[in-house]
Formats: sequence, C-alpha cells, structure tokens
Amino acid sequence: MAGMDQMAGMAMAPDIGTCKVSMLWNWETIDACFLSESWQIKSRGGFAGLCIGVILLAILLEMLRRTAKTYDRHLIRQRQKTVTFATTASNNAPETADGSLIAKCDHAAIPTAAFRPNIPQQIVRALLHTLQFALAYWMMLLAMYYNGYIIICMIIGAFIGSFIFQWERIGPRSQGCWTCRLRRKKCDERRPVCSICDALEISCHYSDKKPEWMDGGRREKQMADGLKAMVKSKASERRERRWAQDVPASELDVDVVAPQTRGRQHLQPPRDVDRGLSRGLAQKAVLDSSADRDTNGSSSSEATPMSVLSSQNDAAATTTNVTLHTSTLGSPATSQTGTEPISLEKTMAIRSLATFPGEKSENEITFIMIYLDYVVPFLFPFYRPCLLEASRGWMLVVLMKNKALFHTALSLASYFYSVILDSAHGNHNACKKANWGELQIQQELSIRALQRDMSNLNARGVASAFDESVRCLESIIQMLEFEVAIANTENWQVHFDAATVLFSQLLANHATDSEKPWYSILRKLGVPNLESTFGQQRHPWSCDQSAYRFYTAHLLWVDIIAATATASPPKLRGYHEELLQGEAPLLRLEEYVGCYNWAILLIGEIAALDAWKKDRRASNSLDTVELTKRGESVGSKLREGISNLDAVPMENMHAIFDPSAQAPHLPVSGLGVEVLANSEFHARASLALHTKIWAQAAMTYLATVISGLQPENPCIQAGVQATIALFSIMPSPLCLRTLVWPFAVTGCLAQPEQEQFFLGLVNDIGAMQVFGTIKEALGIMQSVWGHRQNGCIDPETWDMAACFNVLGHRALPV
Repeated sequence: MAGMDQMAGMAMAPDIGTCKVSMLWNWETIDACFLSESWQIKSRGGFAGLCIGVILLAILLEMLRRTAKTYDRHLIRQRQKTVTFATTASNNAPETADGSLIAKCDHAAIPTAAFRPNIPQQIVRALLHTLQFALAYWMMLLAMYYNGYIIICMIIGAFIGSFIFQWERIGPRSQGCWTCRLRRKKCDERRPVCSICDALEISCHYSDKKPEWMDGGRREKQMADGLKAMVKSKASERRERRWAQDVPASELDVDVVAPQTRGRQHLQPPRDVDRGLSRGLAQKAVLDSSADRDTNGSSSSEATPMSVLSSQNDAAATTTNVTLHTSTLGSPATSQTGTEPISLEKTMAIRSLATFPGEKSENEITFIMIYLDYVVPFLFPFYRPCLLEASRGWMLVVLMKNKALFHTALSLASYFYSVILDSAHGNHNACKKANWGELQIQQELSIRALQRDMSNLNARGVASAFDESVRCLESIIQMLEFEVAIANTENWQVHFDAATVLFSQLLANHATDSEKPWYSILRKLGVPNLESTFGQQRHPWSCDQSAYRFYTAHLLWVDIIAATATASPPKLRGYHEELLQGEAPLLRLEEYVGCYNWAILLIGEIAALDAWKKDRRASNSLDTVELTKRGESVGSKLREGISNLDAVPMENMHAIFDPSAQAPHLPVSGLGVEVLANSEFHARASLALHTKIWAQAAMTYLATVISGLQPENPCIQAGVQATIALFSIMPSPLCLRTLVWPFAVTGCLAQPEQEQFFLGLVNDIGAMQVFGTIKEALGIMQSVWGHRQNGCIDPETWDMAACFNVLGHRALPV
C-alpha cells in the first residue's frame, strides 16, 4: 500500500523536473511533455502546432485504411480482367484491325472466385497494414497522457478523415447496365447483354466504373439522344423484317453446294432474320411497345413475321447435288422445324395486325418511280440485272429502308425532271422553280439523315454496328453519285474519302474469311449456308446483297478514275484481286459501266505508275529506262486486249443494241423476253466498242505518263486519232454519258483542227449534257486548249492530273 501511495503521489505531482506529466485527465498546455523529456511544449504556438499535427495524423490513418481497401478492389478488378481475357481467348474471339481481341463479355460479367495474391501484391498489402498499425500505436501513446486537447484533436481528425475518405455509395449496389440506367428502365442485369438491350438490338454498356459520358450534362444528353435514335431505327428495322417473306418462285432445280467444298473456311452465319422470335411473342410485343414509347411517346403493338428461315444442318458438310423445290406463290409458310406448316388463316391473322410501314406522299412515290424508271437507266444504262438477280427491284426496297438514300434519290429525280422541263418548249418556269425547291429540300433531308446515321455509327463503332455500317456506306456512295450527277464535283473527295475509309473498316471488323473478306460480308447479308447457281455462275441475290454489289462496283470504278485525277494509286487497290481479277470475278464492271474489268484495272495501274514517277522525280531518283520498261508492260496488255476486241465485228453499230444509246423514256425498248431470263443480253459489239474506247484512251494516258503532256507526240496523236474514230461510230451521242473519262483524256490532247469534233459531240446530246459531268469535261478541255495556245503548258510538269485540276478544283470525270 505504501508503494501504491508513493506512485499515486508521483502521478499527482505538478511536475517532474521541468515537464508536466499526468496519468489523469488534464488540460496542460505549457511545459507539457509527450513520450520523452525532449518533446516539451514551450509555448502556446507549439501546442497549437501539436494539435494540428494530431488532427493530420488521424486523417492520415483514415486515408491509409481507404488506400488498403482501394488496393484490394484493384487486385479484384485485375483478376477479373485476367479471367475475362483467358475466357475470350479460349472462345476464339475475333480480332480488331489493330490485332487486339474483342471481348465477348464485360469484366463484371464473369464472377471471380477467391484467390491468393502473389508475393509482390502481398508485400504491398502488408506494408499498408504495417503503416496503419504504427500510426495507430503512435496515436494510442499520445492518448495515454489523457490530455483533453489532444484527445479532442484526435476525434476531430477522425471525423474529418472519415468524412473525406469513407464517403462511399452505401446500400445494395445496382448491377444494371448503364444503358438501362440512362434510359431509366429496369434492367434484369443479365450478362454480357441484358434482355432489354438485346431485344431492342442496342448497345449494352456494362462496367464497374461510371462511364465518362454519364456526366449529368451535355455528353449524357447526347448519349441519351443517340440511344433514342438507335431504338427508333431498330424498331423500324424489326417492322421491316416482319414484312419480309419468302421469295416467290416456281419450282426450280438448284444445285446446293456446301461452302466447305469450295475451299473456303466455314463462315459464320449471317445476321439474324428476327432476333426476338426465340423469346416468344408476348415478350416481343412488350419490348416493341416500350421502343415505340421511347421514340414517339405512344405505345403500339407489332405483328410477328410470317415465317422463319429454318436452320441449316451442320452435319451436311459434304458436297451433295440435290433438288431444292421452293414454295410456289400462295403456298403456306413452314414452321421453324420445317415440317409443320403454318395455316393460311393464321398467317393472314398475324399480318392483319401490322400496319404498312412508312406511308409516303403521292409526290414522293411519283418521283421515286421517276428515279427508278428514268434516272437510273440514264446514269447506268448497262446495269440491267436479270430477274433471278432481283432485277432493279432491290433499289425500291433499299430506298424504303434507308432515309438518306430515299431523299437523295428524290433529289436526283427532281434535278432530272428540272432538266427535262428546261429542254421542253413552252413556259415551265413555275414548274422548274418548284422542282428546284424540292431538290434543295430533299437534299437537306438527305444530309440530315446521313448525319444522324453517322452519329449513331460513331456512338456504337463500326465493330459493333454491322447493319448501320453497310447502310451508311451505301448512303455516302449515293451522295457521291448525286454530286457527280449535278456536276458539283468540287466536294466529291469528302464523300469519296469517307466511303473508302468506311469500306475498309467494314471489311476489317466484320469479314469472317481472311482470303475473301468482301465475299464473306456478302454472305452475311444473304441466306445462310446456301450457294445456289442458275447457270453461267449466276446467283439469286437478296435485295441487301444486290445493293452491296452495286455500290461496291460503283466505288471501285470511282476509285480508279479518282486515282487519275489525284496522280496516286487507287485506294482500294488491295481488293482488286478478290473482286475484279480472274476469269470469273465477283464483280463484272461491264454490267455497271459498259467496260470490261481488264481495261479499268490497267487504268489503275497507269495511275499507280504516274504516282511512282512523281515520287522518284521528287527524290531525284527517276530512272527513265525503268519507267519505259514498266510502261511497256502495261502497254502490251492494253494492245493485247484491243487486239482481242478487234475480232468483234463493228461495221454496222447502229443496227445493234446499245443500252447507252437508248433514250431514258424507253429504258427496255426492243429487248424482248431475253431480258427476264438472261442478264448476258448486252450485245458483244456494244461492250467491245465501249471497252475499246476506254482502252485507247488508256493508251493515250499511258503515253502522257511516259512522255509528258505533248499533243504533238506521234504516239499520243495516233491514240487520239484512233479514239476519235471510235467515237465517230457510236450509235448515239447519248453513249458519251458512260465515256466521260475517255472523252476528257482524248479531248485534252486534241489538235486545234480536232477541237470542233468534241464540241459537236456535246452539242448533239442536247439538254441532257448538263446531267452528269460531260459539260464539266468539255470545260476542262477548253481551258487546257486555252492554256496551250497561250504557251502556259510545260510538258515536263503538266499531266492528266494537272488537266483535271485546271478549273480550280479537282474534277472527277465519271
């Protein structure tokens, strides 16, 4: 007891030496000591500093606790990424253009089991724990002095630290996708794509971290608007698919060949005909009603499709020759199993619930038919596909599905109609004014529709938007066609560059066959796992396939002609081998522009040679011997091709059928029944004449690349004379509308005594010379003639590309 009394007396002593130390509650400030005699408070300022330090230590302790928790979360996320990558690689996920794998599910989609951190990770975790322990023990020692000010500072620091570093989301955390959260819809949290987003066919965004566009401001509103447009677009596509039905045809004997037997790897099945069918009619009606409420504020039910394409049996991988009998018109559709027919009454009951999509005004329908009946035959007189290749009916289907294409077609029809009125006798000023106004309105609507589609495509990305990518590609090429038709080629390069980039990205992201990427895209647009031929290697293309073929052929042709204007190799030169070369190419340009593939390809080679020459000249390493050798290689192929065409008789060209010589008011006059049964109805003499004109102009173009722009050169003059002779036997001046490039090349090198011939050709066309680039080609010639008379042309620096730029902008003579 005496010892305890002595200790208590020491504790109650006012000081020990110069330090004031107490193990009871106290409010000491001056001369108070902590932990050691050297830590003695000498002033009030020093004590205030100690209090601030204690507050900061408590805050630091809370920060270390939060850091340890955050680091553990980081390790879990890192583990999820590793599991996701391994799962994706094991599933043979496709690769993007840069070689990175496309994950088939989000990181959060795969549950992560408990795991043991590795040694470096555990060292970091132990270090964080040690720091927490040391800091907490240090603060405990300070608290053992029972100083009221110090304890209050610890409490304040703990409050501030907890307020700052423990401010987290509490309660059960929603695992729904960010798309449903933005749309304020209840998400079923199915991974990797929730049922709502899957049914509406929109992007489903899953991530633990809040997306950057969820900022509560402008970017979030833009994303919401983009989703609304996407929902509306997909709802429209589903309605259109529901109206799709089996192609009616009589019983046909068709050879069905498995794809594997043709040396191709097995391709992935094409896009789904109707992705919502497997989820039942009731769920589909609810989802489509929700989509309509999103887009226009009212709910509406949608009917189901009349039939479903039966799945292909994967076991039938060997070559077999069987007879496929398609259902005749009016026969009932079959069920998905292919054995149980759907009754006619049930089919009609289903279709009676639907409304016809997109009612158009009488004016618009009228001008759409003008476009199909007059504008298309005038622009593409050689494009007359046979009945089994969907004829030109695919254009109407695609126009009704694609707003940008629809309004561009109306613009072209309005312009065509205005040109016709301008050439007619009488006072039609009011009509012309109205049509010009309609042209401007439709063009503005077309641009807005294309901008909207491109905005949606940019939001989703080409890799995740196959249908949108194809639709935008077709719209851009159609816009390019419009610019050419109205002779406004100042802006053509903007559309052309966009089309070539999107074309390459489409093939890079969606092709399933590295050897034939374009053909694999074509397969995805059509009937799965079926290749049918009807003789002469003709296929029954669907509407989407026909559109894809047509716009690809048009883009390849424009690309080669554009190369001669830019003095650069064709941008799509890498696709020529698959699409244009060989004995049976996938695309035959003679069916689109009236010129055989080999002549167009050689023009592309000459453009590439011109680019090579300019690069070598710029680096002072041009070898004229090598240039001549390369030029002779191309020239020999041209001469061989022309020699083969010379075997086709052309004595009486006016007696043969030439589609480009026909007036647009009778697009199929005099063709007979053969048009319906055979797409090879074009007269060989007509194709031979047009191809010879292209080839002779290519010979002239080649001579300018080798020798420079020298009209007096004997080789160049011989080429000009030969081309003029071919122009002279054309059945009609209207043929010139498909020969603008040969016309421009030959005319720029014409002698003064030959100039009147070219002026006469254009004048004979009449009012239609302003529709297309014929008038602009004549303007290029006249400007070149003027420069030559004034002595402003240097043969060493001038070439065809310089001629096509002589009007102050880069012209596109197509």
